[in-house]
Amino acid sequence: RSPIYPDKLKNFETTLSFLPRLMVASAISYFISQFVDVYLFHKIRTLTGERLKWLRNNCATCVAQFLDTVIFLLIGFYGKKIGEVMSASGIAEPVLLTGKLWWTFVFSTWAIKFLVALFDTPFFYWATMREAKK
Repeated sequence: RSPIYPDKLKNFETTLSFLPRLMVASAISYFISQFVDVYLFHKIRTLTGERLKWLRNNCATCVAQFLDTVIFLLIGFYGKKIGEVMSASGIAEPVLLTGKLWWTFVFSTWAIKFLVALFDTPFFYWATMREAKK
């Protein structure tokens, strides 16, 4: 225990106790989503050939990122206390990441990933054209 900041040590311990769960969530969601991304990318390629690169890039990435987000938030945060709210009686009640609030986290996080995927399409075209010239 810290003699200078005893209350700060509790916050530090709370933060560090969360890390193993987040590391496991991150690893599992990464491996599953990368497998799905590669699988869908090649499946769409077999259907479209070399045409519609933007379609296979964006569809595969967006589906995989949605899975990544759901898996990570499910394992890492579902049911965890993320704050407190004062009740009408003045008692602090915990706010748990479940139900509608959890889905709000899922869709808002995925929306950011989706926008990044859309913006990386020109770079994908540039990289594939550059590779074809070699």
